[in-house]
Amino acid sequence: MKIMVRHSRNFVAACLLFLPMLVLAASSMRDLMLQEKNLNKGKPMDASLVLKDAAGNSHVLADELRGPMTVVGISRGCAPCDQMLDYFRTAPGPTDGRTLVIVQYESLEPIQGMPAHVRVYYTSEPSKAPGILQTSLTPTTFFFSAKRILLGRRNAFFGTAERTLAPPSEPSP
Repeated sequence: MKIMVRHSRNFVAACLLFLPMLVLAASSMRDLMLQEKNLNKGKPMDASLVLKDAAGNSHVLADELRGPMTVVGISRGCAPCDQMLDYFRTAPGPTDGRTLVIVQYESLEPIQGMPAHVRVYYTSEPSKAPGILQTSLTPTTFFFSAKRILLGRRNAFFGTAERTLAPPSEPSP
């Protein structure tokens, strides 16, 4: 009985010790997500965004794609990113006319098994590199208008792929 009481006290003491750290970590994550929510919102995609395809050819994304697009930024070795990729491999294509694009940060290693309706590009730049697709959290979904203006973004660290890919309402012209 004494052993159980001692273990219970140790467990309670450990919980009380680590609880403030958990609260701080959750608060920091919330602050980071709020900070990124409007990062670059309203800015156009420009010619400085040059990405590579699986063959190693360079592409200026703003020149390459037409119409509204959804761009998902991912990183290798990121469990939520892998879940998004698995979703893309089996999900039907967009029905709202959007082009679906995956941009893999910090790796030129090809992603296998993507359907034809998903365009995949690569960059050796880190996700935190300044630019229109800058983010500290992956996966992040960026929504662009037909004029290639960033309408908004969603982080998929928490939540489902379907929720993360639902575009925000486009503002009235």
